[in-house]
Amino acid sequence: MQRGVPMLRAACAAVVLTSCAAAAVAQPAGKPQVDPLVFAIPGSADTGAPEWVKPGVRLTFYASSSVRNSDPGKPRLEPDPNGNVIDDKGKRWRWVNPGGHGQAGSSGGIGWTTVDVIASEPGVLVLQQTDLLMPDGMNQPARETSGSVIVTHPAACAFFAHPKLLALMEPVHEGGHTVLRERYQHNSREIIALRVVSERLGFDSQLFDLERGTLLAGGFRSKQQQGHVADPMGNISQATAITQLTIRHVSTRQLDMPWATRPMQMPDWARNTKRLRFQGSSRMESATGNLPGAHVIVDIVTQQVGTNWSTYEVIYQEVRQDNVPIPPVRGTTASGPASLMGVWMDPGALRALKTGQVLDTDPTTGRQTMVEFAGRGQNGRPIVAIAAVTAVQRIVNVYDVEEGRLIQVRRIDAYPQVQSQMVLELVLTGVE
Repeated sequence: MQRGVPMLRAACAAVVLTSCAAAAVAQPAGKPQVDPLVFAIPGSADTGAPEWVKPGVRLTFYASSSVRNSDPGKPRLEPDPNGNVIDDKGKRWRWVNPGGHGQAGSSGGIGWTTVDVIASEPGVLVLQQTDLLMPDGMNQPARETSGSVIVTHPAACAFFAHPKLLALMEPVHEGGHTVLRERYQHNSREIIALRVVSERLGFDSQLFDLERGTLLAGGFRSKQQQGHVADPMGNISQATAITQLTIRHVSTRQLDMPWATRPMQMPDWARNTKRLRFQGSSRMESATGNLPGAHVIVDIVTQQVGTNWSTYEVIYQEVRQDNVPIPPVRGTTASGPASLMGVWMDPGALRALKTGQVLDTDPTTGRQTMVEFAGRGQNGRPIVAIAAVTAVQRIVNVYDVEEGRLIQVRRIDAYPQVQSQMVLELVLTGVE
């Protein structure tokens, strides 16, 4: 059976480990993503999620990415109708980086991608993806660098597919597509797996556990054209950049959150709120002195509202002291009955929390989610502060207990090698 579009592309796009939130396009309410696999098999649209895919489940993947430019430092030629270089066909070009040294360059990163199932209803699953970078290499402390939301048909997505659908896929090797069964060693045991490869848009490979439907491993490689370069003899050729992304399943586990047996309920205000605006500052603190900070505005805009879940676009905008415009960074987030730190939390769940209580400790990423404070705030109202902590990062969400609304955010990223830390502090200033 042929597959029309590879599934892994959406997953790998978010696995690129950068220092800002992953951009995402909001979907219309009630329109979950439908994987091509669901379209490809008759009757599969009525298939539900694999038995083990339930709110509160977390999948963890090891992820790596790299981008290698063929010759970014070489002098290169770009088309220019006013350029002073004319080729044998009369086309004009101009030199870019004429003093370059011709050194190829590359960038990349390694880390973890966690995927939490935070909500489900008939025909819909809501997944929260979080990417954590290990800047100093394998087995080093990780810091959250990006996040995104996937609202999907429950039968299949980038990270799993119902075993019934996989079982119906027939072996094929034609037209740039390959489907085959193979034996695969995973966590010291042998698994019968299904490999799906597409070579139509680069190279896209996925390996699924046939029994459970989990994505065991995947990889994507593509080549993009980047203008032209010239060799020492002046010969013009096409410059390229090669992007390579890989992902490997590490574990699947049930989060041991206090409200696992009593799913949280969405507060009424969250169903009717269009936008939350936060304002604050971002600054670098150092042992040798603090650098000038920036005013920060963050809008959390409601995108979709389901039975007991909601998704949001997050728009992060910095305003520098010199008023130099900085493009906003856009990402997505979600809240649901199995969220650890959402835009909203069930007031009943918040009331039951105690200072120092540990909500979850991730054995792979080393990240601990705990209650930093539960008590009265400065205005006398009860608040709860929930923190996600690693050795190099602390992200704190503060909630108004009576409403279950996020009212403050504090994020500290430590850089011990240079004895400094980046501090972001935000306070809710507006509700629409």
